Amino acid sequence: MNKVWSLAFLIFALSLSCSQRDNKFCECISAGEKLNNFSQELLERGAEKQDEAKIQSLRAAKDSACSDFYTMGGDAMREKKKECGYE
Repeated sequence: MNKVWSLAFLIFALSLSCSQRDNKFCECISAGEKLNNFSQELLERGAEKQDEAKIQSLRAAKDSACSDFYTMGGDAMREKKKECGYE
């Protein structure tokens, strides 16, 4: 009976670990979205001198958050993006 419970717990633990999203990847996607949204805003309203610091800060945040994912393949990236709630 002990083996059955051990096996059930192992299966449960594996299912949890497989279904949890990769928070670091989600942070990367979020940082990219913030940069894209601000860039779009600049295109619509025109950039001003004070926007330069913000765009550099957003780029640095994206580069830092995404550094582990630059070599990730497209299919894996799309799958992880879905897990983060982006389609």
